[in-house]
Amino acid sequence: MVYAKFASVLLFCIPVICFSQKHDNIWIIGYGGGAQSPPNDEFGNMILDFSTIDTPIITEAQQYDMNFNLLNTIICDSTGSLLFYSNGETVYNQQHKIMANGSNLVSNGTGLGYHTIQGGLILPQSWNKNLYYLFIVEDHPSAAYGWKLFQNTVDISLNSGLGRVIEKRTLIVDDSLTFGLLTAVKHANGRDWWFYIRKLNTNIWYRGLLSPSGIQVDTISEGSAFKYGGGQVTFSPDGRFYIVADDESSSKPAAIHIYDFDRCTGTFSNQRTHYVDSNPNFGVGVAVSPDSRYLYVFHTTVGYQYDLKATNIFESEVLIGQYDGFISGLYGSYFLFAQTAPDGRIYVGSWAGTFHWHTIQFPNRQSIDCDFEQHSIEFPVYLLEGLPNSPNFRLGPIDGSLCDTLGLDNHPLANFRWEQEDSTELLRITFTDLSAYEPETWHWTFGDGSESQDTSPVHTYAQPDVYEVCLVVSNQNSADTICRTVNVGVSSTNDDQAAPFEVVAYPNPFSDRLILQLKGLDYLRGEVDLFDVAGQLVSTTMWHGRQLDWYLGHLTPGIYFFRVMTDRGVLKTGKIIKL
Repeated sequence: MVYAKFASVLLFCIPVICFSQKHDNIWIIGYGGGAQSPPNDEFGNMILDFSTIDTPIITEAQQYDMNFNLLNTIICDSTGSLLFYSNGETVYNQQHKIMANGSNLVSNGTGLGYHTIQGGLILPQSWNKNLYYLFIVEDHPSAAYGWKLFQNTVDISLNSGLGRVIEKRTLIVDDSLTFGLLTAVKHANGRDWWFYIRKLNTNIWYRGLLSPSGIQVDTISEGSAFKYGGGQVTFSPDGRFYIVADDESSSKPAAIHIYDFDRCTGTFSNQRTHYVDSNPNFGVGVAVSPDSRYLYVFHTTVGYQYDLKATNIFESEVLIGQYDGFISGLYGSYFLFAQTAPDGRIYVGSWAGTFHWHTIQFPNRQSIDCDFEQHSIEFPVYLLEGLPNSPNFRLGPIDGSLCDTLGLDNHPLANFRWEQEDSTELLRITFTDLSAYEPETWHWTFGDGSESQDTSPVHTYAQPDVYEVCLVVSNQNSADTICRTVNVGVSSTNDDQAAPFEVVAYPNPFSDRLILQLKGLDYLRGEVDLFDVAGQLVSTTMWHGRQLDWYLGHLTPGIYFFRVMTDRGVLKTGKIIKL
């Protein structure tokens, strides 16, 4: 699905500060690739590319010699191209190789990645497009808590654009800390960053301010102390709330702490606490809808929604999902950590050793209309619990506030995704607004003469066709337009065998990596099997998206046959040659 951009590209700069939507465009998940991935291909890594917006392109990354444990942080440039990422021990560049001076970030690494949730975070220098700060929480050598926070600086302009770590292991906090749970939010001036990590088992936070003056760290306190036991923290996308999900022990309910947050002063206030129980009771995650209205909490077997605009937030509790008993890989597909993605969905991970994620398709909707789908995404390799730790990069200044001192304004950037929400209503299209930087009005033209001023409209066309849909968003500062081609009348669940499409395999012959690419179809979800000339199954993988990048370097040279299947049977077959 191709989209064109008019009136602006997906960033703007005033005069040296660039606001972008795409720093979190790439996610990398899984265990380890390269030498760490055994020939059975059950372990490895996957790359999720959100550049198509409507659904992520999932590519296997078995060939790259990289390892993740739970710590996972990634950064892209303003156009969405991968720059570098880290597992807490090592920095990898865009070629998935160790960046220059990018090893030994911690003193007690194992070579397999760091075992801390939200223990690493990458923040860009808004005033220097080449410099990035990588923060790492180092674990105590003999206990399950953090004890040092280090800063590392990457200059991405060095080493022919592959980057170099120019400052490493600069100590900025030396104290007993939580086991990860590091997060950040944009300052109200639209340029600087606040970042936070809590002092262990207290009501005290170390507060960092990243600005052109450098990094300044002090402490703040708020509310009551609580004992750390693992969980997840997040800011609401608009920066008005700071939420802590803490699972003190497997014998107690999980605690949810909500604080009001002041982006000008960087302070918390008005602690509210709620307890969520489940059986079994292990692991709790939180995420907030892109419009900052709804809080989602996932605790092993239950998922809840809370209205952050309610007078009493916790009295607005709605059960949106209860674990259905599905077994994925080695374990049940229980609910764990959550993350809001660039496509406007919230993805919910599961335990290590599983193959599935859960999805909230429409998190801006109230109650069960948010459409929480269990085990909705199946991956070809085992997963870990960790999801990429990223702040909201699509947050600008608070226009007109006391901290609005830099002359930066929120200039809206238009963006949306579309889908056939109901497979029985092929002409009914759901449009989800993904615009950023404080739009106040929305104007849609659907390509058939119809218009709408709704934020995220649902439109029914009169007949199947290809339409150009445009969205104009505006506020008092400016307007922005995006136009996309929408194919109406083709269902993702109707008979794919009747669809005029091809599967192209290349290179053929191939050496290590085989690419399977769709022609004439935007998306495929299914299984690909590979057989030798004797008809023996030698490898299997899952296909989600337009293209599959399949590492088959462990196979012996010879002739093989692939088979592409969905839940309606065999779609395509073909012959390939391994050199």
